[in-house]
Amino acid sequence: MAAKRKTSGGNRQKAKKGEAELIDQDVIYGLGHNLRVRCLALLCDAPASPRRLSDALGENLSSVAYHMEILRDTGLIELAETRPVRGAVEHIYRPTQPLVIPEGLWSKLPPAARAKIWGDVLVDIDNDVTTSVTAGTFDARADFHISWTPLCLDEIGCQKLAKKADRWLEEMVEVQAESAERLGEDQDAKRFAISAALLIFESVREAGKRASERKRG
Repeated sequence: MAAKRKTSGGNRQKAKKGEAELIDQDVIYGLGHNLRVRCLALLCDAPASPRRLSDALGENLSSVAYHMEILRDTGLIELAETRPVRGAVEHIYRPTQPLVIPEGLWSKLPPAARAKIWGDVLVDIDNDVTTSVTAGTFDARADFHISWTPLCLDEIGCQKLAKKADRWLEEMVEVQAESAERLGEDQDAKRFAISAALLIFESVREAGKRASERKRG
């Protein structure tokens, strides 16, 4: 989320202590409305136009288009392509990078935006797991993995774990990019829809209990 991006004018205040802070302010502003968060989440699944997002979300097209413009101006999305549609031009947008909130920004987002982000993610994970179990694909692969690992950490340990999770996500994106390149070269290659979820959160369980791991795969 630290990529260079165009900043918009508007009435919001801009930071004056360097580019990094300015970028942070743009991200905070871009994610500061529930509809923008919902649009961005759908775009992370697949590029789409304001019309398609409007239909998918059941929201007014003009409202979606307005918030899409803010996402574009804050650098969270970019124009992927244009397509002629019934005498008009359809603008297809995509995220500039996966929906990842930089360290230190989460607490600055409005509570409603935070709840919308993690709430939607948990719902999506639950739906994905449920439908996969029902379809029999959840544990179909030999490299299937599921684990739950209660830990007892100090403050430094929590920070280190968060950074390792960030690196894991970066590596997953790299693996996906490599796969996309190979699939592009071999159109007949088999494609697999793979889901990977990692949750790190403070639990209400007794912190002093011995850490254990339940793993299968």
